[in-house]
Amino acid sequence: MDKLSMRTVPQVDGQFLVEWRWNRGGPVSILGGDFRVSVDPCHTTDRAALAELRAIYHLLEVRNLHNGAKRLGRGVRISVSSGAIRKSLAKGAIKQTNKGRSEKAVVAQAAGFLATKYFEAEIEVGRWPGDVPREVEPRLELVQGPVFERPKLQCALLDEEISISSHAMHRQVGRIDQMRDRYTDSDLTDVTDARWSAAWHWFDKVLAGERLIKGELLPKVKNYFEGRYGRDCVYLVFQDSIVGAVLVVRRDSRGLVVATVLRISPYQPVVKLDDYVVGQRLVQAHKHLASKK
Repeated sequence: MDKLSMRTVPQVDGQFLVEWRWNRGGPVSILGGDFRVSVDPCHTTDRAALAELRAIYHLLEVRNLHNGAKRLGRGVRISVSSGAIRKSLAKGAIKQTNKGRSEKAVVAQAAGFLATKYFEAEIEVGRWPGDVPREVEPRLELVQGPVFERPKLQCALLDEEISISSHAMHRQVGRIDQMRDRYTDSDLTDVTDARWSAAWHWFDKVLAGERLIKGELLPKVKNYFEGRYGRDCVYLVFQDSIVGAVLVVRRDSRGLVVATVLRISPYQPVVKLDDYVVGQRLVQAHKHLASKK
C-alpha cells in the first residue's frame, strides 16, 4: 500500500509549513516536498488542520501524486498530524450516519473530498517518517480561502462541472448500488469501501453520458425537495435497463452539487412520465404503473 505522510508546523508569520512524504514501498521510491499554506482569517479555529487538508487536496487532485484517475483512494494510506481530520473521516460512523465522529464541522467540511472521491483511502494519525526522500519537489505556495475545494465532474447535459455531496454518495450506494429500500438504505456499515469508489465512477459515467435528461418531479415529491433543498433545484433523470435514478442538483456558493439521489420505481413514482394508451384510453403513466403493483 502506498503511503502519504503529512506534517504541519505553524510559522511565526501566521502561515503553515506543510511537509509531505510519498512512499510507494521502499526507501528508493520516496518522494517529498513541502508547501507554505496561508489560511484565510475567516477560519478562526483548526487552522493547522485546514492547511494540511488543503495540501492533501493539492497532492491528490492537482498534483495527482498517486496516478488516481481510476484508482481514486484504493491502496492509499494517508498519515495526518491532526486527530480532528481522522475523526471527521471515521468510516464506520460515515457509513452508519453519513457523518464522522468529529464535532469540528469546519474540519469535516474541508475534508469532504476524502469522504467522497477518495473514500477508500485509509486515514491514520502517525509518526513523521525518518527516511530521507530520493527526490524533493520544489516548494509551492497554497492558499486556503473562505470556501473549500471540491472535486468536480463534467455534466454534458448542463455543460457545467458538478460536485458530488457525501449525502449523494451515501444515497447512491444504498439506493442504486445496493438496491435497498427506505428502511435499510441509511445504515451501510456492512458495505465495503470499494462501493464508494464505484459510486464515484457511476456519477462520472452518468453525468458524462447521453442518457441523462432534465425531468420534472410529481407535485408532492417536488414540494418536499423544494422545501429541503430550495426552489432552484434541477432534476436530472437517468434511466437504464437495470435501475433508474434522479439526481437532485442544487447550486451553492461553490457551484452546482448533487445533493441526493432517488431511485426510480414504478411502485413509488417520483418523476412525471409521458402518458400512454392502454386499450382505448389514455392513462397517466406513473399512476398506471403504480396500480400494477
